[in-house]
Amino acid sequence: MHNQQLFLCHFAGGNCHSFQFLYPHLKDFDIIPLELPGRGRRIRENLLTDFDLAATDLYNQLITKLTNNRITIYGHSMGASLALKVVSMLEAKTEIECTLIVSGSHGPTPIKRTLKYNLPEDEFIEELKLLGGIPDEIYADTDMMQIFLPILRADFQLLELSDLNSLPPLKTPVFVIMGDQEKHLDEIDNWQRFSQTRINTKIYSGGHFFIHKNAGKLAADIKTWTNKHFMHTYPSQPFPL
Repeated sequence: MHNQQLFLCHFAGGNCHSFQFLYPHLKDFDIIPLELPGRGRRIRENLLTDFDLAATDLYNQLITKLTNNRITIYGHSMGASLALKVVSMLEAKTEIECTLIVSGSHGPTPIKRTLKYNLPEDEFIEELKLLGGIPDEIYADTDMMQIFLPILRADFQLLELSDLNSLPPLKTPVFVIMGDQEKHLDEIDNWQRFSQTRINTKIYSGGHFFIHKNAGKLAADIKTWTNKHFMHTYPSQPFPL
């Protein structure tokens, strides 16, 4: 019997190794990290700057790795929007039963915000520092930054130019987690626009990359949410986590 499959969608600048900090806490899962081209194991491939192409790439990876028809998909930040699109594609094309967990994101909105991907280098780096998640030693390493910056710009571009507002609401249950210091925390209920059922939300302590300081807690919530969904015991009202 196969373990429950957990598919991971990385954040901007991330790769297949971005969620390694969670693995020791999720030994009951078969963890499958999805990865966009141009980084990690796919470093020799061209970067994508089109959201739909990126989502299709992740979808195709997922389809080839399925071992059962019940799966959990988790995405952080950019990965949250990509996971939303992937689940929508699964609902439209397959009989796969999913549960979706997203973090570090208030979801796609109809509000067009200032584009960051095409900022001058110094301004772009300042925006990255505000988000956190990149160690100071990386910023200090000029050669390393010249590797990371094109990846980050491509990821910012595909996300910032995406438009998911016409996406039909999901039948899949959605669990949303954000940090209490995140800039758009007050917009967390925006995710409700993308769900036919009432979303569940939870707030952790921390900024945009609160996940790194809450690995055990996040893993426990992933387990609880997945078990309650696939045991068909999750209530119509948000359950206490």
